[in-house]
Amino acid sequence: MSAPRSVLIVGESLAGTTAARHLRTGHTGPVTLIGAEEHGAYSRLPHSKVVLKGPAADQPLGLARDGLDADIIRSPAVAADTRRRTVTTADGRQVGYDALIVATGADARRLAAPRQRGELVLRTLDDARLLRTRLADAESAIVVGAGFLGMEVASACAARGIPVTVVDADRPLERILGDHLSAEITARAVSHGIRFVQATGFATLTGDPVGGAALPDGTELTADLVVTCAGEVPCVGWLTGTGLADRLGVGIDGACATTAPGVFAVGDVTYLRGKAHSPTGVRPSGPTPSPRAGPRRPRHSVFLRRDQRRTTTSGPRSLISPSRSSAVCRSSVNRPQCRAVCPTDAHC
Repeated sequence: MSAPRSVLIVGESLAGTTAARHLRTGHTGPVTLIGAEEHGAYSRLPHSKVVLKGPAADQPLGLARDGLDADIIRSPAVAADTRRRTVTTADGRQVGYDALIVATGADARRLAAPRQRGELVLRTLDDARLLRTRLADAESAIVVGAGFLGMEVASACAARGIPVTVVDADRPLERILGDHLSAEITARAVSHGIRFVQATGFATLTGDPVGGAALPDGTELTADLVVTCAGEVPCVGWLTGTGLADRLGVGIDGACATTAPGVFAVGDVTYLRGKAHSPTGVRPSGPTPSPRAGPRRPRHSVFLRRDQRRTTTSGPRSLISPSRSSAVCRSSVNRPQCRAVCPTDAHC
């Protein structure tokens, strides 16, 4: 009798932990979970809503791992070999698998130049804690991006009495909620002391450490802290050389299968492949199905045309210098906050 197949899940995210829980409804073999954060899986939504307000909100965020019966490795994956079916972690371990589930999610898009220090983003619990600490001493702030996240960070600044300037190519949430609601939100935010600057092109972070932003019209803004809220990029660097990932992330079919045998992917790191594994794909906007589920079409899908996958633009929409963006826009109808600052200027 052959031994039960082993499953390796890379990414102790909500998607990765959920995949492990689904597996345990029928899979009795070994399950190993590799995570990059010491905090384990947790909800990211409260970061901009409650974590910035005080430490009391930090603890209840974790996702319970009871019943998973999984080995947890708290060291990020740095390489994968799909031929030998191994994943290497930062601490030097090589972990074998029969089936691999990629669930490494996405990271915040950054605008700073290589080795330019001091840019703040808000994606992880540690990001939120650092920003909360910096807000305690800040006397001024700049937020690049007027999507949901940018507006929530600006609101946190205003609630502390910190003068804050929000920079974007459009009015707050205009592309998401329309002109009327955008105008109402802007008026309300202005009444609470939030200042808005509408840019006409690429924004560049200035200083080392970062202490401001320069706009194409010559405007230079300075502040104690600068927070970039310009969307996200897939965490696929550890998959270099495997052929599994491209600028959009990891391509999957309706059953979460990749192009490599025995390799699946779930969550924010994924997009749905087009026909015949064409690079043109569909970006799923809702949760991806578990690897055990059959083919399923997302409730909302956004098609990325070939001409929408360019990495630079000469138009006025983007605030991101094309030389500093590492991926094309991966936003969708439920993740639209990076549209106004997307380097592709794609209406995706």
